[in-house]
Amino acid sequence: MSMSSGRNAEPERSRMSQTELLAIVGKHRAFLTKQPGGVRASFKLRDLSHMDLSGLNLAEADFSGAKLFGARMVDCVLTGASLYAADLRLANLERSDLRRADLRGACMRGAVLNQASMAEADLREGTIMHVRKDGSITAHEFDAVPVQTELSCATVVGADLSRAKLSNTFLVQSDLTDCIMRGAKMARANLTNTNLTGCDLKGADLTGANLTGAKLHGADLTGAELGLAQFAGALMMGTILDDNARRAEEVLEGIHAPTPEDAGLDLSAMLVLHSEWVETGGVRAPGPICPVWTSAASIWRALICRPPCCTAPACARPTWWAPHCPWPTCRWPTCATPTSAAPTCAAPRWSAPP
Repeated sequence: MSMSSGRNAEPERSRMSQTELLAIVGKHRAFLTKQPGGVRASFKLRDLSHMDLSGLNLAEADFSGAKLFGARMVDCVLTGASLYAADLRLANLERSDLRRADLRGACMRGAVLNQASMAEADLREGTIMHVRKDGSITAHEFDAVPVQTELSCATVVGADLSRAKLSNTFLVQSDLTDCIMRGAKMARANLTNTNLTGCDLKGADLTGANLTGAKLHGADLTGAELGLAQFAGALMMGTILDDNARRAEEVLEGIHAPTPEDAGLDLSAMLVLHSEWVETGGVRAPGPICPVWTSAASIWRALICRPPCCTAPACARPTWWAPHCPWPTCRWPTCATPTSAAPTCAAPRWSAPP
């Protein structure tokens, strides 16, 4: 049998009516409760575009190759369902239960998955194949549905993707703010310009992932695998990294380091004020520099990491890190007269590259 590299035109999908949908859902309900006459719901290669499936229990249902373009599936139970190579573009799956769902090869471009539960879901690449009359094997062409699972331009705020399989997934320009992604497998995933602010990525596998231009403000990357990952232009203010990650060349070379000017501050004026503060023991100037950005400039780094004798006890949430600053909180190093303080440390979460 030979493997064809080409793709066929989109296969014919029969449109499903609301009446047919309700009949299938009724039999599926009996299937889930092990009642007589129960039949597992099958929507394989059916067209359910723009239909409303909100609130339905379709756990373990088969949506392989189904067209769900613009479908409303809010609060839908899809635990263990097969959505293999399904077209979910612009679908609304808010708060849906997709735990252990098979989403390989699915296209979720522009979909809404806010607060969805996707723990252990499989989003690796995949496509539906068929055998031609001449014995050759080829792949179906499902509109814009690629072999690689796509979640680009999607809104996935606050979703649970713990231990999800996202290797090679296309996640460009998506909003994954505050997602739980502990232990997720994201090797070689394309996360270019994706918003990962506040994400819990503890123990995630990001080997070879493309995080170019990604926003990782406040994200927790403790224990994450970052080998060969690309961080060019990544924004990482307040990102939590363990010692190994802080020293990783991939992170250090790629972190975007905004300057004081980026924050609208006059560095020269700040240096003058800081010098006066040092010389007068904190009498004439408002206080030590309390940076809220990272900078590659060595002089700026020196001011951040080696300020004069003072402490900053009023920093309410001391959760920042700085690789070459050994003290782990918002306090400056103690010396002979640690009497001055910086009570207005406005942004307590920041990072400083070595």
